[in-house]
Amino acid sequence: MKYIVLVLALLSSFAFAEREQGHEYVAAFVSTWLQEHGYESFKREGNNILIESADIKISGAIYDVQEKDKNYLVETRLTIEHKGKPLITEFVSSFGPNPNEAFVNSLNNLCQTTLHPVYSRLIDNTDSHIVIKKLTKNGKKTTFHYSGFAAMGDALANEKVKEIENLILNEVASSKLPPGVHSVKLVVAKVGKESAQLMLALNGQEFPMVSSRFSEFKWPSTESYYFGKLFLVVSQV
Repeated sequence: MKYIVLVLALLSSFAFAEREQGHEYVAAFVSTWLQEHGYESFKREGNNILIESADIKISGAIYDVQEKDKNYLVETRLTIEHKGKPLITEFVSSFGPNPNEAFVNSLNNLCQTTLHPVYSRLIDNTDSHIVIKKLTKNGKKTTFHYSGFAAMGDALANEKVKEIENLILNEVASSKLPPGVHSVKLVVAKVGKESAQLMLALNGQEFPMVSSRFSEFKWPSTESYYFGKLFLVVSQV
């Protein structure tokens, strides 16, 4: 990813006076990301990226900037709409030694975990960087596009990560989904011996059918903490 230089005159005392600024920087970053993936068939209208062939609109903003212990924490928002309806709105916070690097880190994370699976499903399904799996349950075929379980904190064993991924794929495939393309997001946080905190969403809304079964999963113990996220782009026929 090319290093995008930001004009951080927007900063006041190392924080934005208001949240949701810097929309043009997010648009520039996403434009560069698409071009570096060899995709040029999009247009930019204001601070929106439009991919008309797939009926996609992408927008975003620098949601917040804070200085913490001589480093910077930047929280960035990315919103992807498909066929005029919200597919996903995602926020990611990242640290950096300066605001620009923290911003680039957060957008790299968003593009890898969120934009890339959408790009694979709706634009280029030959992308080798994305996992594509198909499961048939109850007479329905469900296709998943995702980049893998992203975690921070204590590392989880590869076998446990595969178990988590297989569990959610099987649970979602066993559920009856409406027609169309959907997003499914799992977030888990665990501190020490405390119970794991879970959030499972379908198109940004609680996914109660799968959530109730998934809560019974025995999450690995940890001496410190771990935080994990898995974002899936899903369709079922």
